[in-house]
Amino acid sequence: MEEFIASNNLHVINEDNERTTFQSKRGKSNTELTITNNQMLADITNWDISEEESASDHNIIKFSIRLGKHTTH
Repeated sequence: MEEFIASNNLHVINEDNERTTFQSKRGKSNTELTITNNQMLADITNWDISEEESASDHNIIKFSIRLGKHTTH
């Protein structure tokens, strides 16, 4: 997976968090990846694992995407 991400100029935007993305009776871990390209990297902010209850073993991941054009100087 690392090789694929690097060779395709992609980025993992997961941030360190005390909560995990997956939990069940057998354990918990961070199994989900949020991946983006160079064009979207600067527009994605506030990545977080939600405390909201989910109907799944997987926790809800939230993030913001900035809309609109960037002004470059």
